[in-house]
Amino acid sequence: MIRNPLRRNTDDTEPPPAADEAAALPGRLQLRRQLLLWSTPALVVLLVLAVKLISVGVLGDRLPGQFAGRDGDAMTSTLEWIDFGKPGRGYREELADGDRALLKSDLPGALRHFKAAFDEEPACPPRANFALTSETMSDTEVRKGNFANARKLLEPALAAANGDMWCFTTSTASSEKVRKVVQQTPRRLANKLAALKAGRLTKTANGYDYQRNPNGEVDLPPTDSSGQCPGDDDAAQRDCIGKKDAERQAQQQSQTPQGSEPVPAPGTDPGPGVAPSDKPGNDFPDPSRQSPVPFCTPTPDDPLHNLGVEMCWTAGPWSWAHDPLPPVN
Repeated sequence: MIRNPLRRNTDDTEPPPAADEAAALPGRLQLRRQLLLWSTPALVVLLVLAVKLISVGVLGDRLPGQFAGRDGDAMTSTLEWIDFGKPGRGYREELADGDRALLKSDLPGALRHFKAAFDEEPACPPRANFALTSETMSDTEVRKGNFANARKLLEPALAAANGDMWCFTTSTASSEKVRKVVQQTPRRLANKLAALKAGRLTKTANGYDYQRNPNGEVDLPPTDSSGQCPGDDDAAQRDCIGKKDAERQAQQQSQTPQGSEPVPAPGTDPGPGVAPSDKPGNDFPDPSRQSPVPFCTPTPDDPLHNLGVEMCWTAGPWSWAHDPLPPVN
């Protein structure tokens, strides 16, 4: 058969399939390689994040033992690893960092972390630690005569305490005295703030203090608070307190019969008491639990400081693990 040279053969216009695939293969391989290179960093990041998220729980389990061993440096290292690659902190990490700051005797740092934990989750542990640490720092400001700063610390602490008073009835402290102090926190903060605003204060050998009744409790101002030293000017208030102390001392001396024991001024140490009893008493806290950390070392005749000592053994999310609290609504 003679082929017509003018007739178009479809076979002549289409390249062989094998030639098509051979021409397209280099392009596909190059595209796959590019996609693989582009996706590798994302895969590595996802893998690192997955490992970090898994390790958060493992690392968090180390914190209780490190806190019990008073190893603040180890807690710092653990918290840094938890923070690495983790998007933001939860209230438990902030609470643990507050406990770490307590071990360093860094009360301002502890308060900052406890407040962050409370703002993140107003559960009982951060609420109680925030309120009690604020009270401790406020008392320090009172002793220094910085009454305005003391009020600024007490006001949010009282609001937190009043926000859920039930939290302060669930202390797991072994000391009955500490449990009582914790339970009285909302009322005690309210009394201190009222006395502070009314200027019901006195000067003692250890600095300024609240006027107290014979039981050592804050003496609330009377309904008519005239004669006290209210005001926002710390210098004027300190001067007023000195004058009022002198007036009370003179009045007490004029009312004391000659030859009798004078009544101690408010805030001063009482005179000698009865002879020590032969019955064994309970030390506070248990000497076996004493710590060289200043904030965690008890001092005599300072219940609030000793409450802070007890916080060294009870603060932190792990302290509530054995006696968990219901969620706060």
